[in-house]
Amino acid sequence: MKAKLFLLVSLCCVQCESIFAQIPFLKQVHNTTQLFVDNKPFLMLAGEVHNSSTGSVENMRAIWPRLAKMNYNTVIAPVTWELIEPEEGKFHFELVDSMVVGARMNNLRLVILWFGSWKNAKSSYVPAWVKQDRNRFPLAVRKDGSYNYTLSPHSRNTLEADKKAFCKLMAHIKSIDSNHHTVIMVQVENEVGTLTESEGFPPAPNIAMRDYSPAANKAFCSNVPTSLMKWLKTHQKQLHPAIATAWAANGKKTEGTWEQVFGTGKAGKVYTQEEIVRILKHIFMPSKDNQLSTEELTAWMKEYPYLTEEIFNAWYFATYINEIASAGKAIYPLPMYVNAWQKTIMAREPGRYPSGGPQGHLINIWQAAAPNIDFFAPDIYLTDFYSEICDGYTAEGGPLFVPETMATPDGAARAFYTFGKYSTLGYSPFGVDGGGLFLSADTTDTTYRQVYQYLSYLTPEITKRQGTSDIAGLLIDKRHSTDEVVMGDYTISIRPYSKSDVFGTTGALVKNETKNEENVAGLLVIRLGKNDFLVAGGVGELAVNIRHNKAVKTDYLSVDELRFDTKGNTYYHRLNGDEISSANGPVIQKGQVKAFRIKVFEY
Repeated sequence: MKAKLFLLVSLCCVQCESIFAQIPFLKQVHNTTQLFVDNKPFLMLAGEVHNSSTGSVENMRAIWPRLAKMNYNTVIAPVTWELIEPEEGKFHFELVDSMVVGARMNNLRLVILWFGSWKNAKSSYVPAWVKQDRNRFPLAVRKDGSYNYTLSPHSRNTLEADKKAFCKLMAHIKSIDSNHHTVIMVQVENEVGTLTESEGFPPAPNIAMRDYSPAANKAFCSNVPTSLMKWLKTHQKQLHPAIATAWAANGKKTEGTWEQVFGTGKAGKVYTQEEIVRILKHIFMPSKDNQLSTEELTAWMKEYPYLTEEIFNAWYFATYINEIASAGKAIYPLPMYVNAWQKTIMAREPGRYPSGGPQGHLINIWQAAAPNIDFFAPDIYLTDFYSEICDGYTAEGGPLFVPETMATPDGAARAFYTFGKYSTLGYSPFGVDGGGLFLSADTTDTTYRQVYQYLSYLTPEITKRQGTSDIAGLLIDKRHSTDEVVMGDYTISIRPYSKSDVFGTTGALVKNETKNEENVAGLLVIRLGKNDFLVAGGVGELAVNIRHNKAVKTDYLSVDELRFDTKGNTYYHRLNGDEISSANGPVIQKGQVKAFRIKVFEY
C-alpha cells in the first residue's frame, strides 16, 4: 500500500514538474535574455488593446481574428480586479475564460495585464467595495493634505486583498491553460506611483512627489530598511549615477532616515511661460523655427529633482508588488514584469510623472525590493529620446520589452531597430484594436502588418543571433540623420535616399522632392557570414550602404530582395543596375517595408 501511494505521489510530482518545465520561461542565452514558449525561443510581435476593450466577451469576439490577420502573434490585454471580484470573496472568471479561448482559437498568445491596485497611478480598477471603504483601504495623500485617487502602498489590508485576487487569477489561469500556454506572461499592476495629474504641469505646484499619508510619513522619518542598505553596499559598482551620487554626497551612511542617507529632495528647474511654450512647440509643432538646442533637449535627462522622495516611493510600491508577484508565482510561475510611465521633457519631476515606478534611474531600487519581478519595461510615447530610454533599461544587461508605444508608421519603423539593437523580448504598439479616444491605431493602415510579416519570417535568424555581435539595429529620425554599425570587417550605414546621387552613377539629372515630414526609418541587420548580410526595415526612406573598413573600394556581389507573394510564400528577386548604383546600395522608399540579402566584395 505504501509502495503504491509513493508511486502515485511520484507520478503526480513528475506531472507537475513536466507542466512547470513547459510553461513559458526566461533564459539567459549568449549575452541576453530570451523568452521560451513551448521550449522554443519566442519573439512577441505584440499589440496592446485599449483599456476597456476586454470589458465584455461580446466586444472582444470580433477583435481576436482581426488582430491575427494583422500578423500579431501576441495580444496584451487587461484583466481587472473590479470585474473578477465585484463582491468581496466572490470571483468570476468568465471574461478571463473568453480571453484565453479567443486568443487560443486564433493562434495568438496572451500577455495578461493585472489592473489591480493601480493603473496609470490611479486606483480606478479596484472593486466598488474597495473604493467605498477608505478606512480599510486608505488612499495616498498629497503634500497639501488632499487625497490622491491612488491607494497607499503602506496598507497591509489593501495588499492582502489585492494579493488574494491575484492568486485566484493565477490559479484559474493554471487550471485552464497550463497545458496550452496561451498566456505567456503577466504584467503586475500598471504604471504605478503618485501623480499630481494634469493640473500639476508647470507652473502649477507639484504636490505628489511621494505619498504623504500618516503611515507614509512615519516610514519616511524612520530608518531606511536594512535590506535596501545591504543591497546598495553589495551592488555599489552597478548603481545608477543618480543613486550613487546622492548616497555618496551624504557620506555613504549605512543607516539613517531616508533624508539622512540620500539627502533632502530639491525641486527641479522652474520654467517660464515662454520656455514652456517653446518646449510644447518643439514636441507638437516641429519645424526649423521651433527647434531646441542640444543642451535644452538633454539637460533634463540628467536632473533628478525630489530624488529621495522618489526612491522612498519606489521602495514601498516595489515591495508591495513583489509580495503579490511572489504569491502568484508560487501558484503558477509565469514570467512577470512591471511597466513604467516615463519621465519626459515636459514632466521632469516625480509627481508630474508617477513617482515611484521603475524609471531607468530607479531600477536598482526595484531590483532590491522586488526580486520576484523578472524585468522592468518602459512605455515609450514621446519618442524623441527613444534610444536613451532603451539604453537606460539595458545598461546593466537586463532584458528589454516595449509593451506600449505608438501605433503609427514611425512606431512600426522602430520595431526593426529595437529587435536588432536591443535583442528585445517583444514590441507592442498600444490601441491596436482602434476606436479609442486617443493613442488609437488606424485599423486601415497596414504598416505594422507588413513589419510583423517580415519579423515573423526572420524570427529564427533573429533568435539564433540575439546577444551576439552578428545582429544590430539602426535608426534615423529627426535627431539622427544617419546611423551606422561596425560588424566584423564591414561598416553598415543608413541615410535618407537622395536623388542628387543619381547623376554620378547614371548621368541623369533628377530633382529631389521637397521633404517636410519627419523621416523615421529603422533597419535590422543580421550578419550571415563574413561578407554576407541580411537587412530588413524601412517605413521612412533610407539607403543602405556596406563598406569594408580597410579596403579602398567595396561593391556588391549580389543584392536579392526578399519578397512575399499573394499567398504569403517567400521568394528572392535579384536587383542590380539603377536600383543599386543610384544610391550605392539598396533603397527603401517612404512607406515601404523591405528586406535584402546582400553580399559584398572589396578591391
